[in-house]
Amino acid sequence: MNPFTPPAGAPEASSPADDVTLPRYRWLSALGFLVACLMRGAFAALDYKLGELVALLTVCSACAMWCVVDSMLRGKYWPRYWHWITFWAWPVAVPVYLVWSRGARGLLLAVVLWVALFALPWLGASGLRFAIELGLP
Repeated sequence: MNPFTPPAGAPEASSPADDVTLPRYRWLSALGFLVACLMRGAFAALDYKLGELVALLTVCSACAMWCVVDSMLRGKYWPRYWHWITFWAWPVAVPVYLVWSRGARGLLLAVVLWVALFALPWLGASGLRFAIELGLP
């Protein structure tokens, strides 16, 4: 039994072309990842641990949501248990998903994800320090 095929007797899924909101959800999750990474850096600069935790959970949620919505748009079956694995193990699961869904091109996207993962919090912390130096509230 292939775990990446829908179970027997499952109702037919509607075509991704039928749902015009899916691309919006994919962009929303990417935006959530971007903002959460920036905020994680800002909270780290302020040494605010609860904020860092909330930002990290938001990153987890955004990554898992992006993988689920992207698999629906591509017409691939991403099993429900992989949704949870993607949420909790997103630093490994998202690159695995990218390679599984896109092949070699997914490897390049995984590298971009890892660069963003380190660059965005640094930008958030640097931006906060710059705003504090300027005296902005």
